[in-house]
Amino acid sequence: MAGMSTSSNSSANQLQGDGGPTCHCGLRPYLKTSWTDANPGRRFYSCPNYQRNGCNYFVWEDPPMCSRSMMILPGMRRTKVQMEKEIADLKRAKKLMEFLLFVSWCIFLSFWSS
Repeated sequence: MAGMSTSSNSSANQLQGDGGPTCHCGLRPYLKTSWTDANPGRRFYSCPNYQRNGCNYFVWEDPPMCSRSMMILPGMRRTKVQMEKEIADLKRAKKLMEFLLFVSWCIFLSFWSS
């Protein structure tokens, strides 16, 4: 077991079904994915109350990453996040253009029908 603070650099899924580990509180731990530079993409279990209420349950699910993965994965993740932001920006721009096109057609039709 090891301690680690990854609250802003991890994603979590609560375990489903029977089986799996139980933390010191008796709760079902979350299976999280670390996105720190030291452990990119590495999964671990932690208590829902990790670093609160005195429970420090933490166990790695995956083995340590090789040095090549630790070099490549953070850049790939940053690229993915940047692309997702660009897609969201393009979707907003598309909606604006569709609205402006609709308004321009409405104005055109109101002048044309007069």
